[in-house]
Amino acid sequence: MNKDTAYTDAGRKDSGRGTTIRINLTPLILAGGLAYLAANDTARRRVLGGTRHLVDAAGHTLEETVKPALAGAAEHASHVAQVAAHRGSEAVQTLREEAPVRAHSLLETVQEAAGTAASAVAHRAADLTHAAAELAEEGREGAAQVTMG
Repeated sequence: MNKDTAYTDAGRKDSGRGTTIRINLTPLILAGGLAYLAANDTARRRVLGGTRHLVDAAGHTLEETVKPALAGAAEHASHVAQVAAHRGSEAVQTLREEAPVRAHSLLETVQEAAGTAASAVAHRAADLTHAAAELAEEGREGAAQVTMG
């Protein structure tokens, strides 16, 4: 008999064909147990009593352990949600109060930077224009010397 599969080999192996009949023992064992309970009043009462005891213990565990734990977890989750909502509300209010001031300050900073950059570009453009004018003058003078020479 194989305990892992609750099967047993029954019959004989035929050396010419190699067939074996396999019987599943689990339904047979269950049927035997039920037949025993049906026939034995004391065993039936013990099984019913044990079952009632298990049901009572499960109900007690549910009432005394599981439900209070779930209620505590729900209360904690509710508190965490309230704290998160409050903090979120505070953050939104802070943004409403500070955003216009920060935006105005940022705009002033950007305007100053843009003015400084424009001034630098204008100075650089003037320098380049002056340098280009000098190069053009030198080019004309050089061309005049080549033509005269």
